[in-house]
Amino acid sequence: PLFQMNRVIASVALANHQTQLGPRSDVLETTASAFALVADASPVVGVGWIEFVDPDLALAEFGQVWSASLHESNLTSPGKTPPVVNESALEWVERYIALPREVKRTVDVALERLALARRRHQPGDKAIEGSICLEALLGDGGNQELTYRLRLRAALLLAKQLQDRSDISSAVRDFYKLRSTTVHGTTPSRAHSAADYACAERGVAICADALRAIVMLGRKYEPADWELSGGDPSSKGIGVDGDV
Repeated sequence: PLFQMNRVIASVALANHQTQLGPRSDVLETTASAFALVADASPVVGVGWIEFVDPDLALAEFGQVWSASLHESNLTSPGKTPPVVNESALEWVERYIALPREVKRTVDVALERLALARRRHQPGDKAIEGSICLEALLGDGGNQELTYRLRLRAALLLAKQLQDRSDISSAVRDFYKLRSTTVHGTTPSRAHSAADYACAERGVAICADALRAIVMLGRKYEPADWELSGGDPSSKGIGVDGDV
């Protein structure tokens, strides 16, 4: 696919061989981050420039290409191939672009943390980033019984059957337990077990599913309404005044 990128500004080479980079486009960066909605993608926007051997022959010289890394950890997980940018991937980006501003602010935080979680190596680090993603999407600013509320909200958002909801709730509980042991220094990274890696992968997958669900809703997520109605209130036939 072809992409049109606006406000791409060339850099200017200085006399001391320092490179002054032009500002990056906010639109480009936020749009690129939306590809985190696709499969296991963890998109980043970097910077690149070309230094010519002879500035006077800049148009003739091929030069040498340099790049600067602005991401944390590696871009692709071991054993995984980068996602393909196809029509389905572009549809997710279009859904993101169409989101109302107040929804997009929440989604932007979640996208960033989901991409970071996918790029981290250790299970505990994945759990830390993933927990921020979930709290951005499903939190309400309060700290009371936070883990329980996120477990409940993720289950209500992502499943309809009791067993499926129970499985999601348990997975989020274990994910937060992994986060807690990492934050409090209980488990060193070298001591992570195979179960920790599986827990982290499952937790990150739930983060991605929750993010996609919010984008598909296309409106602000009101956790209290979902809790009271036992799921999406818009599908329960509840009127403005609460009449069925």
